[in-house]
Amino acid sequence: MSFAANAQNTHAVMNGDNSGTGTLRDIIGSLSGGSHTITINANDVSAITLTGNHIIISNLDLTIQVTGTVTITNNSTPGDFTQVFFVNGSNSKLTVNGDGLVFQNSKATMRGAAVLLENGANFVVINSTFSNNETTGSSATSSYGSAVLVGFGCSFTAINTTFSNNGSNHPNNGYGGAVCGFQNCSAYFYHCTFIKNNASYLDGAVHLLAGAIPGIMFAYNSIFVGNTVGGTATATNQFNAANVAGNNLMQSDNNTLETVFGSGNPTPINNRFEPLCMASVTTTALTGSIETAAGVTADFVLSHLAKDQAGKIRTGIVTFGAVENQQPFTLEVASEGNGTVRIGTSGTQITESGINAKMQIKFFVCTDAVVVYCCYLLETNSYRRWNNILVY
Repeated sequence: MSFAANAQNTHAVMNGDNSGTGTLRDIIGSLSGGSHTITINANDVSAITLTGNHIIISNLDLTIQVTGTVTITNNSTPGDFTQVFFVNGSNSKLTVNGDGLVFQNSKATMRGAAVLLENGANFVVINSTFSNNETTGSSATSSYGSAVLVGFGCSFTAINTTFSNNGSNHPNNGYGGAVCGFQNCSAYFYHCTFIKNNASYLDGAVHLLAGAIPGIMFAYNSIFVGNTVGGTATATNQFNAANVAGNNLMQSDNNTLETVFGSGNPTPINNRFEPLCMASVTTTALTGSIETAAGVTADFVLSHLAKDQAGKIRTGIVTFGAVENQQPFTLEVASEGNGTVRIGTSGTQITESGINAKMQIKFFVCTDAVVVYCCYLLETNSYRRWNNILVY
């Protein structure tokens, strides 16, 4: 990808409407080649609502820098062109540094309800969320990747980004609940979280279509839990690409929504989902040897991983998108006789009622700045559950 030399220009979005002066659509439509930066500050615009066709990004190297929580939605009746962004062509690159940007509630009939990439385009997204987007499949033979569709020859990089409750919901042929890649594409996920996405046919989180020119996908230190096919989550319907780079937490009998997030219906924190600090896979710190997309360096990726999606420094704690193992110590206790187990002193006491058998507790102590959390696993003859308490 190459661009003619051009001074970089900066533009501020001041209007959250579909069109008009100061809107995102108006600013992008006025750009003519080269490199540009668009800023969106939540103090000025906290929600952008589009109607009608997507915003086209073509022959541009465009960076969108967001400060604060900003939502962006295409509120149109689903159609082939009702995405938020359509990034088109090998000379087109979109970089979104979110700091709280949420692509939400957009719908398209077939491909990528939030972002559609075609003809060699490049998309990089950092610290953002894709939530409740849907490819409906209406008037189409199939539906693909409700958050992002990575078209032929395109590349997609996601860093510290959450994909939740997106759906590729064609009645019979929905592929990749959150992300789907076509032939000769590439996709890279670093410290990302995929939770409760759904596809009607194949792979609730990420699907890579087979073809004569196979694509490639890599995932590093990411979480794939609770993603479903037809409403059912199994270990085999999360991420179908062969190039999972390791140290990812994948759905299994022991890794479920309940064991990883503490609930079958976890509550998001600022549109993201934080795992309990007992996640069972040890994170290996990423190095300069990681695989990256063309035009994206390892140094660029690593520079955006010092903090997680919530802005916490990654130092010895389990954080958004990271999967880190805290070595436990185990204590076995018996019921007091009235079905209650208590451990600790007032204020930091663990109390469990209805325990009528010996109980095993595994403790995982995690620090977050100046507070300490104790995550503990209860195992009895009748159930297994994770809990989380504040120690001080």
